[in-house]
Amino acid sequence: MTIVVARYLQRDYAGALQVFSRIRENFIDAFAMQAACLAQLGRIREAQDAAEKALSQNRDYIRHGDWIRGWNFRNHEDFEHLLDGFLKSGLLMERPVQLESPHSIGGDSRPPLGLVTN
Repeated sequence: MTIVVARYLQRDYAGALQVFSRIRENFIDAFAMQAACLAQLGRIREAQDAAEKALSQNRDYIRHGDWIRGWNFRNHEDFEHLLDGFLKSGLLMERPVQLESPHSIGGDSRPPLGLVTN
């Protein structure tokens, strides 16, 4: 998955999808990355199908913000770029924002990202 994320962040979406064809991962993060890559390539129907595969594994976990907290980037622009793909694919319905209470993820002292809930 690390290679897929790296290629995505380099905007090499086709290269990231090519890696998927060799690794055959079928868990939430893999389907999410596949959905983001396809969405960035403008292949929206396929992106929506991949997003639905991720959502079918645990829709509430993804949509309520718990899942997104696990995606930790030191560069906020990289995280925003990834969110863009998740949003375009339909995986996420709204853009996450910084949570108010500080919390450390993976040794990072910045607050985690979570979904806005009203």
